[in-house]
Amino acid sequence: MLPSETKVFWLQLGAAGMAMSIGFMAWFLHATARPSAPSGGNLMQLPQATAPQLPTKDFVAVAPRRSSSPPVPAPDPAPAPRAAVRSLPAPVGKAPLVKSAAATSLALPRESSPDPQVRAVKDFYRALSAADGRTAAAFVVPAKRGLGAFNEANMSRFYGSFERPLLIRSIRPIDASVVEAKYSYRISRTTCEGTAFVETERVGGATLIRRIRANC
Repeated sequence: MLPSETKVFWLQLGAAGMAMSIGFMAWFLHATARPSAPSGGNLMQLPQATAPQLPTKDFVAVAPRRSSSPPVPAPDPAPAPRAAVRSLPAPVGKAPLVKSAAATSLALPRESSPDPQVRAVKDFYRALSAADGRTAAAFVVPAKRGLGAFNEANMSRFYGSFERPLLIRSIRPIDASVVEAKYSYRISRTTCEGTAFVETERVGGATLIRRIRANC
């Protein structure tokens, strides 16, 4: 008797076929549920599509509404009135140590045609009130210019150290070669009300200062 004619043969064949069917179905379900990776490495892997990220609340910009009418320009600020600028009070503080000759010239007596010795003394003390020792030394005779009290640097340093600069009170001639000069200044807490007798001399056609005798 051949094996195919026995009952056991057909039972074994049916069981083998059923096992193959179950294995095929399991493989098919596994293959369709998980995508297979591309083989060979020759195919370019496509990037996975990601959902667009919405901007956070801090970076959301709201577009302004467009108006049909043109924008109205803002009015220009009105300029400050000049009267208000001129009426500002001057700052209160310590008087400057050095003043210009133009500011101190108002204290000098106005004379239509002063004589040469009065003019020389006036210009000398005007330079001292501005702490300009170089200009003041130009009105001193050459023999004493740059020496002692008539030194340019000494005069600039001394008259520039005043708390209140030198202020000329009056200048008047005493005789043909002597001029009286009255002035005041303050060093720290000490105020000087000075009177000086200035002796002049003609040198090379110019009237210059030769000697000064003063109380302070």
